[in-house]
Amino acid sequence: MNISEDTFERTARLAKLHFSPEETDRIIEDMEEILSFMHQMNAVDTSDVSPFTHTRPYFPERMEQKPVAGLPRQSVLGNAPDSKNNHFRFPPAIQTIEESEK
Repeated sequence: MNISEDTFERTARLAKLHFSPEETDRIIEDMEEILSFMHQMNAVDTSDVSPFTHTRPYFPERMEQKPVAGLPRQSVLGNAPDSKNNHFRFPPAIQTIEESEK
């Protein structure tokens, strides 16, 4: 599968990543190789393989869950870069390309 430089640059811009032209060429090649491998994996017949929910064949004993007192609210909010009305404040996580270029 071919990844165009425009697609790569748009994806990198959305992720707020910056690469040199040399890095861009190398990463595009790596991504194409990964996608090619994934395409090969799709061709494998897994119809007789049962699904599983865990990578290990055993489940260790779990600790008993007991409620404990939390930290003082003002102490926790005092470490936050920004807070308002007893809540953490974060910059928006999802932006348009135009917003991310500001």
